[in-house]
Amino acid sequence: PPAAPPAPARAAAPVRDPAIVTPVEHPAALATRAPAGAAAAPTVSARCLGAPGAVVGWWYAGTSSPGVQGATIRLVGSVNVRDDYPREENQYSMRSTVLCWLSAGTQQRLSGAPVDIGRGQWWVPVAGGDL
Repeated sequence: PPAAPPAPARAAAPVRDPAIVTPVEHPAALATRAPAGAAAAPTVSARCLGAPGAVVGWWYAGTSSPGVQGATIRLVGSVNVRDDYPREENQYSMRSTVLCWLSAGTQQRLSGAPVDIGRGQWWVPVAGGDL
């Protein structure tokens, strides 16, 4: 008898991008106080606060650009800031050293443009003065 057809493959669950960001609408909104019992203020590892304009490192934004150069964004999730982003010169390694981290709620001005390393994989530079 003929062999039974293979079982249909199950679709994999969609992978969520590690960093979801939201645009910051108006600077005045930042001056408002959080209500009692609200989550703690975002924290930034001290090593992410480099010299003004100098690139400290890079974080992975996922499959869509978080914004354009000059925009200000707010991270919804925490991210690790690495010393390099995957590129031809490092054989597209995603395992560079974690230098520091940014927690959920951190605001970042994109002083440098996010980089598409291919296939819609976006990495964001963090420079001194961005946070």
